[in-house]
This record gives sequence, C-alpha cells and structure tokens, in this order.
Amino acid sequence: MKRREFLLGTSSAAGLLVGAAARGQVMPCPPPTLGVVGGSSVATSCQVSASTDWASRTSGPGVVWFHDFVTNSEVDQFRWTGGYGNDPSSIAPNSANCRRNASDHPTGTGGCLEINIPTGGQAGSNWWRPLSALAAGTSGNGRGVPDPADANSLPIRTYNASSPSMYERFSTGYYGHPDYQAAYPTWPHPSVSSVANNYTGPQSNVWDGDEFFVQFRVKMTSGRSNPLNPGGKLLFISNTYRSNPANEIVLRSSPDYRFDMYTNNGGSDANAFLTDLQGQAGNPSYLQPGYSQANCRIFNNTVDRSGCWSFAPNVWHTVLMKIKPGLVGNPGWSNAETIDTLSPRLASQIGGANANTGITVWVARQGESTYTKIWDKQDYVFAYGVNGNPHPPAFNALICSGFMNAATAGSNAVEGWQHRYAQIICSKQFIACPRV
Repeated sequence: MKRREFLLGTSSAAGLLVGAAARGQVMPCPPPTLGVVGGSSVATSCQVSASTDWASRTSGPGVVWFHDFVTNSEVDQFRWTGGYGNDPSSIAPNSANCRRNASDHPTGTGGCLEINIPTGGQAGSNWWRPLSALAAGTSGNGRGVPDPADANSLPIRTYNASSPSMYERFSTGYYGHPDYQAAYPTWPHPSVSSVANNYTGPQSNVWDGDEFFVQFRVKMTSGRSNPLNPGGKLLFISNTYRSNPANEIVLRSSPDYRFDMYTNNGGSDANAFLTDLQGQAGNPSYLQPGYSQANCRIFNNTVDRSGCWSFAPNVWHTVLMKIKPGLVGNPGWSNAETIDTLSPRLASQIGGANANTGITVWVARQGESTYTKIWDKQDYVFAYGVNGNPHPPAFNALICSGFMNAATAGSNAVEGWQHRYAQIICSKQFIACPRV
C-alpha cells in the first residue's frame, strides 16, 4: 500500500481520515474539538476557501489534467454524439444534451458538465476525454493553459476536436500493466493494422503509467429515482476509438442510486459482475467489496441493498477511483469474450496469476471532508479486448455518460433527469478529499 493511500478507520459516518503520509497535497483541518488537560474541550476552526481547496488539489503531485468547467469550451471540446463523432460545435442531433450548466456547482465557484436525459427520449451525446495530458485551447483541453502533465513529466499531446473522427485516431496515453508496456513500446501494433486504418502509423512513448486516479464530483437530479426509468451508465473508464464492452469499467446509473460497477457487456459475460466473488450473480457475493458485507450482497438470487452505500438525489458527491490494470485473463467461462491476437486466451482462473486488476473507490457526500472507502478488490480477472479492438490491454479514456442500457424506443426516459459533473481530476497519485 502506498503511503498516500494510507487511511484510518472504515466505518464511521464521517468516513475515512486521510493518513499523515497523504497530507502533502493539502493541509488537513484539525478535529472540531480537542481535549484539554483536566477533562474539558476546546473548539477548533479551519476556514478554507473553495478556490484555495481546488487550487491545492489540482496542483498536487501527480496531477495529469483537471476540469472545473468554468468555460463552455471545456465541455465542447470533448462532446461526442453517436453516429457523428466529435462535435464541439453541437451540430449533431441530441448534441445539446451534453452541455455546460453555469448555475450549478458544489462550491459555487465554477460550472458543471451536464448530461441531460430528456423525458420521452435519450441523451445521445457524451463527454469523452482522453486520459492524456493535452495542449491548451482548441488543439487540446479547451482551457487557456496546457494540462499539468504530472509536473511535465508526461508528454503533452494534441487533440483536434474539430475532426469528428479524431477519437478514432487517438492511440496513446495508455495506462496498463508493465508487461504490456515492455511488449508494445509503440502503437498501433502490426497485428491490429487492419482495424487501425485511421491511425497515422506506429507511435512511440504511448504509455503514461501502470495505475491512475480519477476524482470527480457528481450529482443526479431527482427524476433519476423514478422506478419506471431504465437503468444506465454514469461514467466509463474506457478507451478512445470505441467503447469496447470488454474494455470498460462502468459506474451504473439506476433508480435506486446504489453505487455499482460492472464490466463486459453489462452482464452478458460471466466475469461482468465486479462483486466479491467476481461473477457470482446468483450466489453469495458482496456487491461493494470492501464496504458493508452483511447487508450489501446477492444471496440465493436475492439482492439485499440495505447496507449499500448509495448516492442521494440532488446532492453533490465526491468520488475517487483508483484503477490498476492487470494482465489479461480468460477465466475459462464458456461465454467469455474472444480475446484478440495480442492477448491470447490464458488458463488463469479466479485467484490465479492473472487475476490482478485492482479497483479502489472512496466517496464523500457534500459537506463531508473525509472519505469513506466503499470498494477495494485487487484480484479481478479482466478481458480487455475482443477481435478487432485496436487498443492494447489498457485504458486511455474517461466517458461521462447518460447512456441507457438497451437504448431502444422502449427504454426512453419516462421522467427526465440530469447527470452533473464538476471538478474532475486525473492523477497518478492519491487526491485528497475536498474540504469545501
């Protein structure tokens, strides 16, 4: 365990306290009261402005990029609409459903990215951003300055959003296991050239690391709780070019607001359920590994959600995810995805040598200044790729989404709602919990 991730406590209502080794990024507030010799106590105070807190988190070690959506361009630059592609000028139908909302923000100091799911319809447009550090302006991040790029230790790349197919040609900025970094120092690899015809030839220096953190603040409005609304997706850890079902970690959006994640085609493959045990949809299995094990589980095909951590409607929440990509594993299930030629079928089973993809999640509700860890499982078996996937076994993109599963006319929203996102940070190191 890295020192920056050292956390104390697991079950208090206030969440986890960040350990001393993680304090280099921000100066922590003292407890609200301190004991005094003789048995009395004294109140303490700690006043931190929202702008100071944001500046502290975005200037911390390891920060690759960040957005607080203070301008429309931060949203426009990464708007992607199905059937069209990149759409910074909001030309395509439904593209207006991915927009900046200037009137809502967890601290009132910025704007937010809003994905609108309209009554009787679907969002149709997402915010799809490479994990890479990007240049300033229209050739990169939509902001006035380049991304921090981990104190400029990473390449600062360009991203021409005015090209609808730019995302198809973005084949760099990957986070993956060191073995794959050694095996594929350039990309695309010749074995995927037939499906990588939009690329400009093999590139070097395409790897940015072997693990990463994403912190974001998120709110779902009250229409999400309508039980007649379909389930869907809130956020993907994914790739550019295509949102490959076998190469996704998906945070759900559901009427019960429960924090839940899956991979591999929304449950069509046996290792899709990111539970503990993995893939045990019909057997005793914990739904939020590392949190409440007694009352947040599947047992005899019955789901007990009473102990699960859940989002609340119309409330801002902070989520911190740590993703550590492991090796490709095919656990031997008969319905496992066909692995592409770069990742041949492996004999590993759950618990085997290739069960080493790790996911850790911390959360805090608005007003909480310490995290609660609700997810911690480091032995997932992950598929990564299918035939025709032009990416290595790795991640290089983040998607903020309002996509509804089985998006057909029958799955239109019965009552509309919005997914709102603010203060997104990508880093190679732990990110402190907001204090404001």
